[in-house]
Amino acid sequence: MNDLDYTQEEIDAYGAEDPTAYNSYSYRYYLLSTSDYYEEGVETPNDEQKAAALTAVESAAKELAESSKGDEAKFKAAVEELEEAKKAAQEEASTDTTEPTEAEEETDSTLHENVLKSNLVTVLSDWMVEDGRQAGDTTYVAAGNDAGFYVAMYLDSRDNSDVETVNVRHILISTSDNVTAEDAKKQIEDLKTQFEEDPTEEHFAEMAESHSSDTGSNTNGGLYENVAPGQMVDAFNDWIFDSSRKAGDVGVVETTYGCHLIYFVGPGEYSFRDSLIVNAKTSADYNTWYTGLTEAITPSQGLGVRFVNKGITLQSNSSQSTSN
Repeated sequence: MNDLDYTQEEIDAYGAEDPTAYNSYSYRYYLLSTSDYYEEGVETPNDEQKAAALTAVESAAKELAESSKGDEAKFKAAVEELEEAKKAAQEEASTDTTEPTEAEEETDSTLHENVLKSNLVTVLSDWMVEDGRQAGDTTYVAAGNDAGFYVAMYLDSRDNSDVETVNVRHILISTSDNVTAEDAKKQIEDLKTQFEEDPTEEHFAEMAESHSSDTGSNTNGGLYENVAPGQMVDAFNDWIFDSSRKAGDVGVVETTYGCHLIYFVGPGEYSFRDSLIVNAKTSADYNTWYTGLTEAITPSQGLGVRFVNKGITLQSNSSQSTSN
């Protein structure tokens, strides 16, 4: 199957079949766990105790959803209060006398920004994409298996049509038990010097195929196309989306994966939305093509197992194809 090229009209038509599929959503959500509402001292609850805890956690979820509706700060503060209470209860019940370690910097774990519809929490997805959803709307939904209730607050959404993308190439030297961050950076600096002897995209692509440890791109010259903001790790993302970035720029960036030498190719061919649609349509068209191909093949029993298609017979007991 040859590479597929689509017109803008074809892209728009395919995207219109499921308009919300290519949107991104920002929201807060928090799971109130049933186990946190068991009576004190209960480790293995019976059915009656489980039912009582489930009723209590549903009531708490409803209260959080209704009391914080339209007020993001109140939602966040209420969750922090719940977490503090949970932590205090755990410390009180603990028999561990070890001195607590210095607390790590807390992250805002309830906030989720620009999440594609396909990556939304399943039980929240339908609610999140409903027409008329407004910032500050809240809901509470059972998490399944009596695990508790999710409480969610919708913040906003975008259709990604105005999100610009870029094309980049990179060479990654991964860190490992045998390669320190310092070693990786030294190798990248050496590769940068080597690249500067012939600072062309073609040369960079050749080097990526020879040296990069990124298996996702080292067979196509280190190329990533139509990359949208937020798709790459922070340091990588910040470099490629720097407002001063221009075609041909080269930079060294360190991430949790190792050290990267990045070559900025230029703007992507599509907006983020269109790139998502093209990927989805390409996959669907390939599946249709493949299904049609396999359905056209019919098994035939002879001296060996044979598959006959358009006059060509492939025999399992022969190393050659023969025409019928």
